[in-house]
Amino acid sequence: MNVQIKRLTLDMPINIESINRLNIVLNEGRPVPAIPRSDIREALKNPLFFMFVVVGDDPNYYLGMASIFFQRNASKWISEIHDVAVDGKAQGFGLGKLITKHLMETARQFCGDRNIKLKISLSSRP
Repeated sequence: MNVQIKRLTLDMPINIESINRLNIVLNEGRPVPAIPRSDIREALKNPLFFMFVVVGDDPNYYLGMASIFFQRNASKWISEIHDVAVDGKAQGFGLGKLITKHLMETARQFCGDRNIKLKISLSSRP
């Protein structure tokens, strides 16, 4: 499977339908309120929030998604990985592992750019 991981940004089209489909995967198939495009855009305005999607042949159909954010508390920098989800049709190809490794590399780059150490927490259901 030929895939790419792309960071969502405010200057690119956002497939909110794919995000909402993957959000249902995160919630084990249970119906959940749709995430408005405006909420995604608001999150993307935060320079310490990174959202990535996995795309295959069709760049408008997200096979997976995940996010990571960084924050500074009183004593240290921390980061959390959230919302790692892979479309049911794309499961079993290692895409969850691939996007999680990409998030870890993003964290390494974030630390290197700032010469800091960081504690990372994972907050997603398998």
